[in-house]
Amino acid sequence: MSAAELDPDAIVINSFSKYWGMTGWRLGWAVLPEDLVEPLEALASNFALSPPAPAQELALSAFTPESYAERDRIVEGFAKARALILDAAPSLGWGTAAPADGAFYYYSDLGPQLERHGSATAYARVLLERADVAIVPGVDFDPVAGDRAVRLSYAAGEAAVAEALDRIIRFQA
Repeated sequence: MSAAELDPDAIVINSFSKYWGMTGWRLGWAVLPEDLVEPLEALASNFALSPPAPAQELALSAFTPESYAERDRIVEGFAKARALILDAAPSLGWGTAAPADGAFYYYSDLGPQLERHGSATAYARVLLERADVAIVPGVDFDPVAGDRAVRLSYAAGEAAVAEALDRIIRFQA
């Protein structure tokens, strides 16, 4: 069922970035009631230049049953990788976490690891140097308390996440 079928006044605005893997293309789309199409076009023309025609054509080709099936397989892989992290969370021994529901990141306070390393930045640096695992310190997302937290991406897939978790747990032992 479409948004318009659920509510004729529904407005849906989205992009191709995350779901379709077209990050950086700066392409989006909208589903609007007919009376809002012209005002949105007028507004959009003041905020954006036209993206390259090849990018627009490629984005349109995403709306096929085959493309949706492929994206569903990829999203399923993200869900499996996310589950690995959630299952490993007690073994990581980090602090309070905010597992994402709509993205592919696990954001967690470092808990006891913060005391051991002094900051999320120091922890991320030594983890990369000694265990070859790259995570991002939270300062990139929270300038106030971010150096107490890290963000672990699960976009690399189930196998890479499993390997990273194993390395992190061994590193902390």
